[in-house]
Amino acid sequence: MFNGVGNKFVKKNKKYYWKWRNDIRQNIDLPMLKKLVPSGTVLKNVRAEIYDGNTTFCRQIGSYPLIVGVKERLELGKFYDLKIIGHMLRSVTGVVEKD
Repeated sequence: MFNGVGNKFVKKNKKYYWKWRNDIRQNIDLPMLKKLVPSGTVLKNVRAEIYDGNTTFCRQIGSYPLIVGVKERLELGKFYDLKIIGHMLRSVTGVVEKD
């Protein structure tokens, strides 16, 4: 279809797409994340991968892992056990679980 008509339908209906995407994030993705990993859940062996300012983004090893934001600089490449403390639209926030 794209080869025949291009993206004129996408451009024409862009406002509907963004509303639809936001509805999906608010009404499906966020409730699903809250059920999948409720606050207090401990994710084991989460690898610190990249910094964004003072936040470290971490993921477990897997085909489509959750992204966990930690509001401190952790050593990259190291594995941590993280306690989930909050939920974003497509990711979760956590802190390092103390033994």
